[in-house]
Amino acid sequence: MYVRALILTLRSLVLCLSMLLCVTAEAQQRVSVRNNLLYDAMLTPNIGADVMLNHRWSLGMTAGYRPWPTSDNVSRKWRHVLLMPELRHWSDSTFADRSWFWGINAAWSHYNVADVGFPIGTVYPAVKHERRQGDLVAVGASIGRSWRLNQWLRLEAEAGIDVGYTKGDIYECGRCGSLTGDYKRLFLVPKLALNLVLNRHKRPVPVVDVYPVDTLLPPPPPAPPVLVFHRVPDYAGRAGLLEKDNPVLKHISQYRPYDRTRILRKESGALYVNFPLDRSLLQREYRENAPTLDRIVDITRQIMADSTSSVKRIQIVGLASIEGAVAHNEQLSQQRAEALKAYIQQHVANVPDSLFELNGGGEAWADLRDQLCDVLAALEGETTAPGGKTTAPGGKTTAPGGKTAGHGSVVGGLPADAPSADAPSAEALRQAIAVIDGESDAARREQRLRQLNGGRTYQYISQQLLPDQRNSGYLRIYYDYVPDKTAAVINHASELLSQKRYQEALQMLQTVASDPRAQNALGVALFYNNHMGDAIECFERAANADNADAKENLIQMYRQLER
Repeated sequence: MYVRALILTLRSLVLCLSMLLCVTAEAQQRVSVRNNLLYDAMLTPNIGADVMLNHRWSLGMTAGYRPWPTSDNVSRKWRHVLLMPELRHWSDSTFADRSWFWGINAAWSHYNVADVGFPIGTVYPAVKHERRQGDLVAVGASIGRSWRLNQWLRLEAEAGIDVGYTKGDIYECGRCGSLTGDYKRLFLVPKLALNLVLNRHKRPVPVVDVYPVDTLLPPPPPAPPVLVFHRVPDYAGRAGLLEKDNPVLKHISQYRPYDRTRILRKESGALYVNFPLDRSLLQREYRENAPTLDRIVDITRQIMADSTSSVKRIQIVGLASIEGAVAHNEQLSQQRAEALKAYIQQHVANVPDSLFELNGGGEAWADLRDQLCDVLAALEGETTAPGGKTTAPGGKTTAPGGKTAGHGSVVGGLPADAPSADAPSAEALRQAIAVIDGESDAARREQRLRQLNGGRTYQYISQQLLPDQRNSGYLRIYYDYVPDKTAAVINHASELLSQKRYQEALQMLQTVASDPRAQNALGVALFYNNHMGDAIECFERAANADNADAKENLIQMYRQLER
């Protein structure tokens, strides 16, 4: 058993020395070999090795072996082998000139002890008069301090405590006694170490004196790193995130009250729910209602459930087409707005009436006029190609009569590039627009439109344009969010950093240190307040969150460590 342990210890020594002396210069700075002088004083040869995992963590292994006395006939014995792995965390960078560290360790030992009086009698008081042979395992924690002595050597002082379990056999005396029994017990034992550490430190790069000798001026010091930091944007809550993909959402600062001169069909992002002719019953299956209603409900639910943002106003404008009596259409448009409001309240909990702004827009004359202008512009933009074919704006070719293959639609269902085959002439469209502009009475305005061009103009309007006006109309959701006080603190601290008021900036940033957005600025403040290790930790956290400034700062920190 002891021969195998001795071989293991010697192999560990050879391996550690080889790692230190034979690897590259960069790797030599990441590996250290140590010897516990207190363990040596107890006549136990020992060796340990530590490997730097990163700038704050190291992993090590200690091996100790005492083979004496090698003869079993000698009564007094303290023969044992020890293996102890240890994980350390350093207060500054690993293997720094001066640094505190704490560690956790495990231990295993095989021992043969007799006629020994331990300083602490509670460990094994009986071994003064008997021999015990067995194994132990333990775990513990310790704290220590490291000092660099020169380029190659450091001194470490370490103290801690281990708790463990041991079992073994009991003999009558240390030399020839017979087996009298066995034992199992828990124990608590202190851990002390005074380590002499072999660790190659990189020599500073010599600075060439470029000044004349007679000037007596020292060479300039290396330039300090220039760390980067920028302002962070306010967090606009869940509503702010939803707005990117849902233009129906607008911040309350962009609110516009409704008036009937607004052309709602061209306002980007608004949502429309359609109704059959002369109906105010909201039907999910009608036209594109189902996906539109689902979006309205989903957006409203998410904002209502978010503590950082809130719905401030849901603006609904009910509309009706120009068909029928004016008074009836006024009432119908209001009923359509109310139907959409009722649907939202039915499917989203706790949406009070006070959040809704309902507008009965009546007959959608402004939108109808805008539709007629679009059709007129499309007709006037056409040119006749050779062979009698017509080329619409954008170069698309239509057959005689104006039919187009594969044209798209704009908001409200209008042709994107050419009117349909049964569109009236440009002159007829101008007459219709003139009627809308010149007749103030809505009922007479509709009558006059019906009479134009023998009724053909109104027939086109009724079939192609009016279906898009039979809807609940325009819907817009306005939101607000809780002011982002954390962003304000970070940005104020960033201003202090730019003014080189580093201590004030650090104190301010420590109040928001838990926010991931603060990590880069906090790292800058820590560095300029001479806390390089903590600064690197902040930069690493920010870099892991994909902060570009932190990634650049981290590169500069690593360069600083190499000096």
